[in-house]
Amino acid sequence: MHLGMWERLTDALFWLQVGWIVSGFLLMGYLAVKVFPRDSDGQSPSAPALPKRELITLGNYRFEVPSDVSTSRCNIIELPQRKSERQRSLMS
Repeated sequence: MHLGMWERLTDALFWLQVGWIVSGFLLMGYLAVKVFPRDSDGQSPSAPALPKRELITLGNYRFEVPSDVSTSRCNIIELPQRKSERQRSLMS
């Protein structure tokens, strides 16, 4: 193969790598500013604080329960059954 072709290939790979690194830094900057902002950036001082939520597991269900139950609804997440629990239910 001809020497000029190898030079073009190495130059193209070099600039591809430089572009990849720069785009990685741009992505990190975007994530830092837009996706994961500081707590003080996202809330104004007059905004009410959201209630703290706890995770409670009962049987095959996981409940997200706020500390003040009267103000909001709970999220219910169904967990998959374990194999041993299925076998116990079949044997009974």
